[in-house]
Amino acid sequence: GSPAEQAGVMVGDIVESVKVEGQELAVGDVGGFVQLVGENLGKRAELVLSGESARNVSVYVRTKEETPEGEGALGVAIAPNIQMARYPVWQMPFRGMVVGIKAAVGFGILIVGALYKMVHDLLVAGVVPAEVAGPVGIVYQASKQEILKEGPVAVIHLAGVLSINLAIVNVLPLPALDGGRAMFVFLEKFLGKKFKPIYENWANMVGFGLLLLLIVLVSLRDTGVILSDRGINWGSITKIFGK
Repeated sequence: GSPAEQAGVMVGDIVESVKVEGQELAVGDVGGFVQLVGENLGKRAELVLSGESARNVSVYVRTKEETPEGEGALGVAIAPNIQMARYPVWQMPFRGMVVGIKAAVGFGILIVGALYKMVHDLLVAGVVPAEVAGPVGIVYQASKQEILKEGPVAVIHLAGVLSINLAIVNVLPLPALDGGRAMFVFLEKFLGKKFKPIYENWANMVGFGLLLLLIVLVSLRDTGVILSDRGINWGSITKIFGK
């Protein structure tokens, strides 16, 4: 019943370009296509399609008020047009290492940015960003997105992302982490004297306690999200057990 279905768009069609008001606009990627559609709500657009059959179809781009909940303006699910390439077996480990390093660096940059945002929001607004999740939230999201059902490659990929996350967190200059230990060693070298072990022990205990408290708070919020998704009122539970 969507505009795309009424226009005859089929599963597997590839959108080469979009014509709007006589102007043909090339489609570079999924994000560009989504942006292009969003900029032309309420208009008719002509999709230049390829795939099993090359053709042009005229489709109406629904406005936000006309679009049912959970659907897009056209009523299609979009995926990148990925071209698979096969390489000799002897090349694959080396190419895999290059791709893995690039992915690790990319994820590392994203994680550092997320950590900065988390610290900023904690210090300025006193809230933990919604994107931050603890062990409970990670398992819930992995289950919700059915990552564990996608096979061993998806599980290994998730494990790799979590490992990069933990590695970056572990080098932060906070007591109780390896980065905190490195900070003490650096300060001892810089100041030219050793700290008393009791000071470092107390710093590690306080840091470890704060980390545990953060994990507990985030896990409680993750639990609230899970209960809310299942239609359970978190507030009613807190009333039962006391505030």
